[in-house]
Amino acid sequence: MAAANSTRTRGVQIDDCYWGRWVKGTRDKLIEHGYTQDVPFPGDAGVQKTVTHSTDPVGRAIKIRRASKFLFVVSRKWNEEEASAFRMVEEKRRSQRDEIERSTKLVASWPKSANAFRDEARCGVDAGLRIVEKMFRDGALGGYRYDDDTILRARLLAEKLQGLIDTGAVVKDLMLKEAHTPACIAKSVHAIDAAKQDKGFQRFMADVAK
Repeated sequence: MAAANSTRTRGVQIDDCYWGRWVKGTRDKLIEHGYTQDVPFPGDAGVQKTVTHSTDPVGRAIKIRRASKFLFVVSRKWNEEEASAFRMVEEKRRSQRDEIERSTKLVASWPKSANAFRDEARCGVDAGLRIVEKMFRDGALGGYRYDDDTILRARLLAEKLQGLIDTGAVVKDLMLKEAHTPACIAKSVHAIDAAKQDKGFQRFMADVAK
């Protein structure tokens, strides 16, 4: 019985899936919480040992199945309105799971060190400079291009920019990281960062104590 979601509450286990709901619990709990009426359960005198059919307190058709010596499962099918609501909820959950998965992959792709960031910056700048040089000189826009002196100056500027990538100081701006972290995983990312900072501080204190 493949459940889309499962919860345990008030002494019963509730599982919802595409066709309906089934609830597992003791006879007393199932009756107490309104999943069935006080009717003969499977194994009682005069009824089948494993399965019986009945109605819940509001008149909906249910099936009661014996799960063990003291546990029973009450199941019922969704009506049309409930089925539609369930599909909407599941679609929302699926969308949220997909968003979390995409966001987790995005954050995992971020550089883990200053050197890794330099590598990313170098690749990005190199690609951009190739596009700029092509536009400056290839004449694809009706034959227009920059003159040779301008192209040479652009190359010199490009070399300086590439040099900055290798020599410029890199800082980690946590406020910027927070701003770019997707909201759906922001709390977990923040918790991981806090744990790493705490471990780093503990290592620092241990080194100082030596």
